[in-house]
Amino acid sequence: MLLCAYPLLNTIVFGFFGIGYSLCFFFSSWKAVSLVINKSLRVRIYGLAFTVLISLPVQILCLGLSVLWEPEDPAYGGVALVVFISTFLCAVVGEGILVIKPITDALAAGGECCRWPVPSRRWEEGRNPAGCGV
Repeated sequence: MLLCAYPLLNTIVFGFFGIGYSLCFFFSSWKAVSLVINKSLRVRIYGLAFTVLISLPVQILCLGLSVLWEPEDPAYGGVALVVFISTFLCAVVGEGILVIKPITDALAAGGECCRWPVPSRRWEEGRNPAGCGV
């Protein structure tokens, strides 16, 4: 019985996609870095580019190597673990750089404008802190 865990044709197509995506991502990151005036933003772009440009080829390479072993072999499990860790690392760094860090920067720059109103003596008189007469 022939067991194919990840077909070779899919790996080849994914490899071509990875080459094209990596080239486009590299050139767009390079252009973004040349336009950035903030040093911390430049470091974030370098970190994102490094993570994506390393983890994507590692995923493709490991998926291509997975055809050498059967799923029962420990080496196959190790290759599958490397693919998972590479994908997970790329997702975590991407989320941190593209989602979490800009939100924390925006909240830090917001200053006093986003604070909840402090309850006043009107609250004691039966009014709610938002100032509504409900």
